[in-house]
Amino acid sequence: YTGDTLRPRLQAVMTPWVNEGFFADVAVLVEGEDDRAAILGMAISMKHDFDSDGISVIPCMGKNNLDRPLIIFQRLGIPVYLIWDGDHGKPDAKAEDNRRLLRLLGQPEEDWPCSVQDRHGCFKTELETTLAEEIGKDLFDRLLSEAQGQLGIPQKKDALKNPFVLKQIVEKASAESKTSATLKGIVEKIVALKPQRGGGS
Repeated sequence: YTGDTLRPRLQAVMTPWVNEGFFADVAVLVEGEDDRAAILGMAISMKHDFDSDGISVIPCMGKNNLDRPLIIFQRLGIPVYLIWDGDHGKPDAKAEDNRRLLRLLGQPEEDWPCSVQDRHGCFKTELETTLAEEIGKDLFDRLLSEAQGQLGIPQKKDALKNPFVLKQIVEKASAESKTSATLKGIVEKIVALKPQRGGGS
């Protein structure tokens, strides 16, 4: 990219959400608002208050918009945690998208990553699929149906894109002693990135 071609591309991703990251102790970059809701829901269930802790969870409106905020925050020395869907098995999925993000993170490249690491977490297919598998599909479907009824959202696909729905599923599943080990692991890694105050020079 040249300066002239990069400027309009940066303007597209410099949203009010992303601007929060410049003032954060930790910037967590996710694809969309549904991912943000699930992460915040899990954090709340684990008794973490990300707002008070200076942790901003920032939706970047798609996997292909994660790279530029990641690079900017890294260059500014702001700790970043990156979360994305590997999209394995989806008809329009491109392995190179996953490889590019892993390269930017300094990680070994692979087509369809699925792991929770110190600075990134990647779901093999997508967050919602992993959540359903780990808390149990029956419970997931029941909580989803309850949320749809409460909010008057008849279509399942629309409900799954509603941040409140995912947050409610995560919190209610936790109240029934069911949790997503993957999401829990991600929240633990995010909290560990927060700079420690006081002590030392």
